[in-house]
Amino acid sequence: MSVFMKSVFFIALFFLCACSDNKFSGYYEPLKIDQNDEIFTEKKTVHKKDVIIIETTNYAQRIKTYTDQGYVVIGQSVFMGKWEPRYLAVQTARQYGADIVVITSQLQSELLKNGFVPMPQTNVSVYSGNIAGQSVNGTAVGMSTGYVNQMYKEKIYKQKASFLKRLVKEEGKK
Repeated sequence: MSVFMKSVFFIALFFLCACSDNKFSGYYEPLKIDQNDEIFTEKKTVHKKDVIIIETTNYAQRIKTYTDQGYVVIGQSVFMGKWEPRYLAVQTARQYGADIVVITSQLQSELLKNGFVPMPQTNVSVYSGNIAGQSVNGTAVGMSTGYVNQMYKEKIYKQKASFLKRLVKEEGKK
């Protein structure tokens, strides 16, 4: 397979994946934030908020590092599936007002799949004939789209994300 064909395949695969649902949001579960069994369920979309994404293999230690600095885990998403783009975790963090997202992912399996992929094809037309008594021969080149049955591997990951927020308590309040 040529480099061009591989590029077209991965671009098509990207657009197919980009249209899927946000699993970080779909599997989001709010967590208790204090001993009074208070659950942080506030759902508000903050479009301009900066969110820090931490991708780690040392998940528990990273969470502890931030909770020691005054952050609280307000929610969590755990799911299995294709690798989810991290901008979807940012969208979910903004939706719930989180400042930091700590993510870990582990490869669970690979599925061998078959699918039709659009591929550009060159078309060549040969023509000949007479125009005003003159013999004319030539070719014309054009492009079209053909669909090729392609086998590919789809990796399945277990992905876990914790959404953290710094809770500022006003003086005089508990």
